[in-house]
Formats: sequence, C-alpha cells, structure tokens
Amino acid sequence: MKKEFKLPQQLKKLLAKSQIAQQKYKLGVRRNAEDACDVMVLAAREHTPHEGDGKKRGFNVITGELEAHWEARFVVHAFSDTVGSVILSNDMQYASYVQNGHRLTRHFVPWLYVDGMGTISYETNHAQPMFGMVVGTKTKYVKGVDMVGPAIKAFNESFKKMNDDLAKQILDLDDID
Repeated sequence: MKKEFKLPQQLKKLLAKSQIAQQKYKLGVRRNAEDACDVMVLAAREHTPHEGDGKKRGFNVITGELEAHWEARFVVHAFSDTVGSVILSNDMQYASYVQNGHRLTRHFVPWLYVDGMGTISYETNHAQPMFGMVVGTKTKYVKGVDMVGPAIKAFNESFKKMNDDLAKQILDLDDID
C-alpha cells in the first residue's frame, strides 16, 4: 500500500503565496515612501515662517516663495527594490539661511526702500537712478527656524504607520506591532 504525501504540494502553495505577498509588499513600500514624501513636504511648508506670525520677516518669506518651493522625492537604490533615499529640498538660495540662521552685517542694498505704507520694498526697474538703504544695523544674528526636523519626523511617523497597515493588509492580521 502506497501512502500519499501532500506536504510538498502544500509547501509549493505556501511559497507561491509568500512570493506574491513579498511582491505586494515591495510595491506597497515604494508607494508608501512616495506618499510619505507628500506628508514630509506638507510638514516642511507648515513649519516654514509665514507672514502674519507676529515676527518681522524678510521679503522672500513674506511672499511665500520659500514655502512654495519645498519638494521631496524617493529615490530607489540600484541594488534593491525597496531600499532608497528620501530627498527633501528647497531650491530657494536663502533656504539654508532661514533653516540654520545667519549673521547680519551692516551693508548697502541697492534699490531697497521703505514705501509709503512702511513696508520694505525692492525696486525691480533698475532703469531708475541707483538708490537703496543700509540694512543690518540693529540685529547681529538671525536665529534659524527648524523646518527640516519636523518634516523628517512627519515622514518617519507616516511611513511607519503606512507600512504597518500594509503588512496587516497583506498578512491579513490585526495584531502586528
């Protein structure tokens, strides 16, 4: 009498399910990283200084350019499907000065003036005769505003939660910590 042995068939099914789950997880992690990048940008924008926060701000911060230029992306490394780097950037040339702080020195800024409403303005029509004002006489140092730290924290928290939810969905379990 021949005894039937079914373990290899069950093992094949289990391996096939495992491979499908692994592929779903790889795709899900990449999607989660891209989604968490969006959360990161929102957090960076939220922590960027704004006009109306009660503090004196430079012209470019008042216009909202610094806030509008935040960008993040997930770059997958060549050696792996799921290992990558997240790059948070702001292409405004003064972003690092706002983030890290900077010294101020007394200097002349051409075409800078105080308009009739008391607002510091910059003349873009340089056909006018040169005028300007000396700035940086009272403040010696401007303290930085941490915009990147909260953005990284937001990315890490959302990415972890999204991946936990993904694992629960793929494994169909409710008790993964």
